[in-house]
Order: sequence, then C-alpha cells, then structure tokens
Amino acid sequence: AESSAPETAIVAETPAAEPSKQLKVTLLATVKAADDFQLFYKEEDNLAAPFEEGNSVWQKVSPSDKPQEIVFLLPENVLPNYLRLDIGKNDKQEGIVISGFKVEYLQKKIDANAAKFFDFYFVPNNSITIEDKVAGTLKTKKDENGTYDPVFNSGENLKGELQNMYK
Repeated sequence: AESSAPETAIVAETPAAEPSKQLKVTLLATVKAADDFQLFYKEEDNLAAPFEEGNSVWQKVSPSDKPQEIVFLLPENVLPNYLRLDIGKNDKQEGIVISGFKVEYLQKKIDANAAKFFDFYFVPNNSITIEDKVAGTLKTKKDENGTYDPVFNSGENLKGELQNMYK
C-alpha cells in the first residue's frame, strides 16, 4: 500500500488537470490524396505583415474518402490575430471537401460549418476554386504563374472572434 502513495501524489500534480494554454485549430476535411497541410499564425495586429515559416505548424494528411479531423496545435501562449491555412503541396490532389472548422482555447470555442468557413472566416487565393460553399467542395490548381500553393487567409471577422476568446 505504501508504494502506491507516491504514485497518487505524482498523478495529482500533473498539469493535465489544467486547461491547455495551446490554441487548437481543427479542420474537418475530406482529402483523397496524401498531403501536408500547414497552418501559419500571426500575433501582430497587422493584416499586411507577412506570415513567417517559423510561425507555422505542419500536419501530415492521410488519404481518405471520409471527413477527417486535421488538428494543428499552436505553441503555448501563442494568441494569433490572423491565420493562414495552406491546404497542401500535392499538385495531384483531387478535389477537397471542407466540412467544418474549429478553434479551441481554454474553455472557449469557435465552430463553423463549410458555408461560414468560406463566407465569413477565410478568403482563398488563385490556387483554389470553390465549387460549392454549402457542400464545402473545392478544387486546387496551379495559379496563373504555374505555382501550386493553395492558401486560405483569415481576416477581420476571425480576428474579432479570436480576440474575444483571449479575454
């Protein structure tokens, strides 16, 4: 019985009981070919400031015909104003379906369906063609310069809701 006492003490002290100070961003998407997605974050309150590679999180995406959660965990205590979602490097990618989007921090949550993702939170660049906002279907392609870099940028709408989460 004595040997179990210290173990109990250790378990009681684990920080897991505290809510994580990490911002968690989850994209619910159907991605049919293997790919790597990247989430950039920017803490500056300046839409024009460039995103930096050092302030990003990569996530490997396994191919699936079903929606999957693609989760990005930001470093502790990083509270971004802006996000940029790079949906892949695989220029042979088939159509992608975005079904939902979630941001969680401490006990607060932003939860959006496909239509709100496209209409309210994120703007695509020229490597993305949105086919149906409600269904969440889109195609990725090379832009007019032959560059394959499908990107969604967030704007003031998401910034306002993120700032409310941090209060």
